[in-house]
Amino acid sequence: MSNQSYRSELSEEKIKQILSAISGLTYSQWSNIKSAVDYIYKEKATKTKFDSPSETKTVMTILKL
Repeated sequence: MSNQSYRSELSEEKIKQILSAISGLTYSQWSNIKSAVDYIYKEKATKTKFDSPSETKTVMTILKL
């Protein structure tokens, strides 16, 4: 995803909040936070199921199956 895509998904205020929160972190600290956030999202994703035929059709269309 390009930088432009990130900007369109996040408001300027949200970007400022994030930058303020991570300012001064070492790479190690950032890596630990990123790993924890990735873990939480992966856990949620593993619990996600396609509940309707329309969701399945959408995925198949995206994957061009």
